[in-house]
Amino acid sequence: RWSRTDRSGTVTPAQPQGIKLIVREGAVFASISVALRPASCPVPLAQKAFSTYPARWVADKIRKDAPDLRLVTCAVDLAVRHPGAVTVAKEGEVIARRILNHRFTLPGTDATRPINIPSLAEIAEVRRTIRRLRRLTGRPSPRKESCVALQRRYRNLGDDRAKKIVAAIFAFAKHHGAHVVVLEDLKRLRPDSANERGVNDALSRWNRGRIVELARGAAEDAGLRVITVPAFFTSRVCARCNAYGVR
Repeated sequence: RWSRTDRSGTVTPAQPQGIKLIVREGAVFASISVALRPASCPVPLAQKAFSTYPARWVADKIRKDAPDLRLVTCAVDLAVRHPGAVTVAKEGEVIARRILNHRFTLPGTDATRPINIPSLAEIAEVRRTIRRLRRLTGRPSPRKESCVALQRRYRNLGDDRAKKIVAAIFAFAKHHGAHVVVLEDLKRLRPDSANERGVNDALSRWNRGRIVELARGAAEDAGLRVITVPAFFTSRVCARCNAYGVR
């Protein structure tokens, strides 16, 4: 039996795809490629349905097809100053809350091996360095790129941040037995004064959109489902009594 064990101790079954024998200097090496099998999920809908249909339709469909399922959701509020905050609720009753800091560790895991998440301020600093160097060196020729190494670091930091935020969210959700991860749809949301200096609108929007994209792509392999909801007033209106609060 083939399997993969991640840092949280979760074992994922794997299926061998191919075996290649490599002979080099009298020694024989075996290269084995495997594909992870999607983890089981009690939700009776595939991720494609969660990405296509509105949240209200998905909720009604789950209640209709699995009336005995006690749904556990993990709501995520993505932020700028820190990666975000997560809240796990079981049938509307909150069972766990957590702020995702830049050194994320799960309870009961090795604290010396955290998930180190790059900050947007760190990414913005690399971007400012690129602009400063371009002002000093002048405009490059049309077919020649400038600051190639810094541009590569800028892209890698952004991808690394998005992937590690998704990994932290999924680890926290699975640790508390969640079935569905709820993210905000921030396409039409205008940023406010909470943005730090140097973290502009384009950078924050790209970062959040990349997180949603990666979460949807990895949801079924992790045994979870990801859905987006409109972000308007989600942090100000009570989900139970619809009372309007002040932040």
